[in-house]
Amino acid sequence: MLKIFAKLIVLPVMVILIALSFTVSILSKIHYLAAVLINAIFIMCAVIALSLQQWQNFGIAVFVLAVSCMILKLWDIIEYAIGVICSHLFEILSV
Repeated sequence: MLKIFAKLIVLPVMVILIALSFTVSILSKIHYLAAVLINAIFIMCAVIALSLQQWQNFGIAVFVLAVSCMILKLWDIIEYAIGVICSHLFEILSV
């Protein structure tokens, strides 16, 4: 009885997580395309600030680039976490 109840709960949750995984994947691709353009602009800003020895502007540009790279990797971590949760739910479903 408990196994049937667990399967009834796990199946919709798994479907929702798979849909969420596809949504995160699509959003990460859109964000990646936008980030490439924005990062290119900030790299040019950093080079210009470095050549003009404007250290504060250079620091701001490098900080924005670092935060952008961390956010890009965050999408991968979210996708991995959803995959791990789905694999655990699949184990429950297959018992």
